[in-house]
Amino acid sequence: FDTTIFHLQIDAVADLARDFPDTRIIINHMAVPLGICGFNRDEVRPVWEESMKRLAKFKNVFVKVGGFGMRWLGFGFEERQKPPTSDELVAAWGPYILFVIETF
Repeated sequence: FDTTIFHLQIDAVADLARDFPDTRIIINHMAVPLGICGFNRDEVRPVWEESMKRLAKFKNVFVKVGGFGMRWLGFGFEERQKPPTSDELVAAWGPYILFVIETF
């Protein structure tokens, strides 16, 4: 089962993982922690991390690392005249990527 979800849906997927332990579940885009449409990244991140920690307890769940260039995350790079530098991307995305790698 391959799915793209937002941070608000992580706990529901954890329920699926619990109820269907023989089904491999693959989460795309690190379960997008929203940063637009009224969601503040600084407020969302700790909620996302706690939900991801709960999800990581299920050995049938895997997470694809990527997709953070989408505007859903609210980094605002798409609004700039010049693309971000590698250092800027590491600073913005690195903590999320490292968290997922260490947690899963």
